[in-house]
Amino acid sequence: MSRLKHLATTRPLLFSGLITLSFLVLLIVVLVAGRVLPGERGTEAAGILGRGLLTGLFLLLLVRLGWARSAGLVGCGVGYAWLIAAGPLLYVILVFPLLFTGRLSLPAADPLLLLLVAGNGLAAGIMEEVVFRGVILTALLRGWGRERSGVFKSVLVSSLLFSAPHALNLLAGHDPLRVVAQLVWAVLLGAVFGMLLLAGGSLWPVAALHGLGNAFVHANRLGQVVQPSGSSAFLLAIAPVPLVLYSALLLKRGQLRPAGA
Repeated sequence: MSRLKHLATTRPLLFSGLITLSFLVLLIVVLVAGRVLPGERGTEAAGILGRGLLTGLFLLLLVRLGWARSAGLVGCGVGYAWLIAAGPLLYVILVFPLLFTGRLSLPAADPLLLLLVAGNGLAAGIMEEVVFRGVILTALLRGWGRERSGVFKSVLVSSLLFSAPHALNLLAGHDPLRVVAQLVWAVLLGAVFGMLLLAGGSLWPVAALHGLGNAFVHANRLGQVVQPSGSSAFLLAIAPVPLVLYSALLLKRGQLRPAGA
């Protein structure tokens, strides 16, 4: 573990790339293993379980590295951190469903499946925050510093690494235009999540924002094949821009707080 910590400190970019690659391999293993359960319900239930296990694994890594406080795992009750995440959550659950499906209602044909889809989305959001903001952003900040240039590079690189795995959706048969839009909005949302973590000092409000936003958007899309037009794909891609401006303003106004404060 000391060698891994040394690598993270001296070569944070390499460390972050290795963590991303390891995460992808483990996630693919979990998804493939989950296919042994029959039907949509089985797949979603397996996804919840597998993503929960991966979240626990990377939380353990943070603890073993001694980064629990610097990653924002401690201090989860800071009121300010939850307050600044509330507006972005409302924005996500209002804007993205309307852009995807044109509705805010949830399909009620299969309530259990709907609950499992939402739970899988929640688990995915929390897992990704632990990996990309908890482990990777922390490593980059420790290597590059928390001055303006270090913060900018760390947030940007962690957002790009967060976005890159979404390109695998092409292999799953997703519409290429939608995947391109997803790559863009993932970079922008990754920056939002990173800046909110730095502004609030706690990982958990950001994980809740990502997870709950995922849960509602995924449940809203249940049973629909989303194939956006050029204009709707463009709107999806730039939808997080107001949140980027909001989060950047928090940092510009000097609300940078030490994680775990």
